[in-house]
Amino acid sequence: MDLTRNPFLRFPIVTIGVMILACVLSLVFSTVKVDSEMDDLLAGDQRNQESYAIARELLGETVPVVVSLDCGEVYSPSGIELTRSVTWALGEIPGATLTYTNIQSGLTNTYSMTNVNSLVTATRPVRSGFSLEWQSIVPPILDEQGMAQLRRWSQKHPFARNILVAEDGRHTVIIANYIRPLATPEEQARFQTEIDNALQPFRDEGISVQVISLPLIEHEIRTSIKDDMRRFVPLAIVVLLVVLIVTFRNVPRLIAFVLANQIMGIVLLPGLYQLTGLRLNIFTILLVPLLTGIHLAMLVHVATAFQRVWLQCVDRTSAIKMMLSEVIRASGFAALTTVIGLLALLTSEVTQLREFGILGAVGMIMLFALTFGPGLAWLAVLFVGKIDSKDVQTSSSWGEVWAARMRKAYEPLLILAFLGAAVVLAGISQVRTDVRASEFLNAQSSARQMIEEMDEAYGGINIVQLEVDSGLTNGLNNPTFLKYLQSVHDAAEAEKDVTAVYSYTQLMSAINEVWEGGKPGSFQLPNNPIKSALFSGIVNSQKAQLPFLTMLCDTNFQTAQLTLRTRDMSSDSYLSLLERLEKEAQSTAPKGVRVSAQSGIRSILEADQRIVKSQQKSVLWTVGLIGLVLVLLWRSVDLALLALAVNLLPVGLIIAMQGLMGVPLNSITIMVAAVALGIAVDDTIHFITHWRDQINEGASPFVAVRSAMRVKGRPIVATTAVLVGMMAVFWVSVFPPVVHFGLLLSVGLIGALVAALVLLPAWLGRAGE
Repeated sequence: MDLTRNPFLRFPIVTIGVMILACVLSLVFSTVKVDSEMDDLLAGDQRNQESYAIARELLGETVPVVVSLDCGEVYSPSGIELTRSVTWALGEIPGATLTYTNIQSGLTNTYSMTNVNSLVTATRPVRSGFSLEWQSIVPPILDEQGMAQLRRWSQKHPFARNILVAEDGRHTVIIANYIRPLATPEEQARFQTEIDNALQPFRDEGISVQVISLPLIEHEIRTSIKDDMRRFVPLAIVVLLVVLIVTFRNVPRLIAFVLANQIMGIVLLPGLYQLTGLRLNIFTILLVPLLTGIHLAMLVHVATAFQRVWLQCVDRTSAIKMMLSEVIRASGFAALTTVIGLLALLTSEVTQLREFGILGAVGMIMLFALTFGPGLAWLAVLFVGKIDSKDVQTSSSWGEVWAARMRKAYEPLLILAFLGAAVVLAGISQVRTDVRASEFLNAQSSARQMIEEMDEAYGGINIVQLEVDSGLTNGLNNPTFLKYLQSVHDAAEAEKDVTAVYSYTQLMSAINEVWEGGKPGSFQLPNNPIKSALFSGIVNSQKAQLPFLTMLCDTNFQTAQLTLRTRDMSSDSYLSLLERLEKEAQSTAPKGVRVSAQSGIRSILEADQRIVKSQQKSVLWTVGLIGLVLVLLWRSVDLALLALAVNLLPVGLIIAMQGLMGVPLNSITIMVAAVALGIAVDDTIHFITHWRDQINEGASPFVAVRSAMRVKGRPIVATTAVLVGMMAVFWVSVFPPVVHFGLLLSVGLIGALVAALVLLPAWLGRAGE
C-alpha cells in the first residue's frame, strides 16, 4: 500500500482542519431531538397500540387526565369534600372549561361548563314521562340513607362497579378533559407543571394522588431519556479513559489519537442522522453508546497494531503501512458483519426497529470510513520520526502459553461446549413473549404506579371485546337474542379472572330499573318486545348522555360487544380465557347468531408473533449473510461454519438468559440477538484471519494459533472490555428494557470472548506443532 498516494496522510494538517470544520457544521446545523410519542412506547405491543389508536380517534382534540385519589373512605363527608376540592382544582387548569355561545331572538347567551367528571359531578338517569332525565348522583342530604344511595349508584351498580369508586371504597377516579394544544415538549412540560401545582397542596397533606395522561407519559419519557443521557455521558467518559490508560499507557500519544477520533465520530453522528431524516426515539437513542463502543473497539484494534510495530523501532510511515495491512481487511469484514446484524432488523414488522437498523448501519459505515480515512491523519501528526530504542518492549508470551493449554484441553472443552448448548436450549424454551407496554417504565415511574394502582384497586386495565352478531339490523332488541346475550354475560362474569363485564343487556336492564322507579329486582331485561322497542328509542335519543354506547354495540344495533375487564395477566392466560368464552358462547348461540373473539385473540397473537417473528427473521438473516461474507473472506466453508458455531453459542446464551431470568421478549430486547451476533463475530474474524494468513505463509495450525494469540489476544480482550464497559452504561437507565438490553448484550460479548479465546485455539490448534 503506497501511503504517499493517500491524501489524508500526505496532507494531515489540512485533513484535520477539514474534519474540524465538518464537526463544527454538525454542531451548528444539526439538532438532537428525541421523540417520546406513545407510538414509540407501544411499538410491538399490538394490544395496547390498537386501544391507543381507538382512544385517540374517539377523543379527538380532547386530552383526558385520569386521577386516582385515595380518600381513606370515599363515602364520608371528608371523602366527598376532598373529591370536590380536587375536582375544583383540576377544573381551574386552562383548557378544562368549555364555553358555548347561543344566539336566539337577537340575544347572545354564553354558557360555561367545567369538563371535569368525578363522583361529585356524576349524574344518574331518572324517569321523566316516556324519556329519561339526568340528576346528580350525590343526594342533597348525605346522611346514612344518602350515603347508602350514593354507594348503590357509584359502587354497587353493575354499570358503575370499579368505574368511579374502587371496590375497597378508598379510591375514587376523577377524569378531567382538556381542550388545548399539547403536542410540543414545551406545551407538555407546562401542562405537567400546572397539574403538579394543582395537586401539590393535597400531596403536602399526605394524600395519595396518582395521575396518568398521554401527554404526561410522553413528557415523563422525554425527561427520563434526558436523565439517562446525563448518566450515560459521564459513565461512558470514565469507561473510555480507563480503557485507554490501561491499554496505551506506554504510548500516551495513542490515547490522543483514539480520543480525537472518538470525539469526531460522536460529533458527526447527529449531522449524519439529520441527513437521513430519521429522528432519535426511545429505541434509536441506544445507538449513541452502542456505536461509540463499537467505534472505540475498532480504534483499539488500529492503535494496538500500530503500537506493536511502532515499539519495534519502525518509522511512522512504515508503521501505518504495516498496521493497515494487518487490520484493515479483518476490520472491514468485522464492520460489515456488524452492519449486517443491524440491517437484519429491517425484517422486523416494528417500524422503530427498522429505523434502528438503518441508523445503526449508516452510523457504522461512517465510523469505519472515518477510522480508516481522515482519522489516520492524527497518526501522521502525532507520530514523527522513530521511537527511542530504550522504549522498545518485548511482547508478552501469555498468549502462546494459553494456546498450549487450550490445545491440551481440546476434548474436555468439546464436551463442555455440547453441555452448554443443552443448557442454552433449555433456557430458550422458557423465553416469555408477553409484551406489555407498562414494563417499559421504571417501577418508580408515576405512570407505571398509576397503571398498577388502576390494575390493583379498580379491577384491572385490560379491556377486550367478544363480538356477538345478531344477524339482523336492530336485532339486539329481540327478546330472544337479549336473553341469549344475558346468558353469555353471566358466563363471562362467572370467570374468576374477569373483574367486570359490560354489555347491552346491562344497559337495557338499567333502563328497566329506572323505568320501574328503582323497585327491588327491577334490574333485569324488559319482559316484552314493546318495552324493548321503547327502551331502544330512549337509547337512540340519549346517545349524547351515553358516550360508552360504542363499547356496547354498533350504530345499527345489530352487533353487541361484550366488553370484558380483567387485571393484568399473561398472554397465555388471556388467550385461554377468550377462547374458552368464545367456545361456550358459540355452543348455545341461536340460529343466525355469530360469536367471535377473534379481534382480541388476533391482537394478542399478533403482538407476540410480531416479536417472535422479528427475532427469528433477524437472526436467520444475520446468520445467513454473515456466513456468506465469511466464506468470501476466507474462501472456506469450514472456517465460516466454525466461526458461526463459536458465536451462536454465546448468542444462544443471551436468549436462554432471557428465559431463565424472566426477561420478556419485547421491541427492545428482540434486537439483542442479531446485534450481538453481528458484533461478537468481530473477534473471531480477527483471530481466524490472522491464523489463516499464517497458514498461507507455511506455519502449522498450532504455530498459527500461537501467533494469533500473541498478536490478537490482547486487542480482542481489550475490545471486549471496551464494549462491555459501554454496555454497562445502559445499566443505569431508568427504562427496564434498556437495562436488559445492556445486560444481555454484555453477557453475549463476554461469552463471545470466552468462545474466541477457548474454543478457537482448541479447535484450530489441535494439529501440528
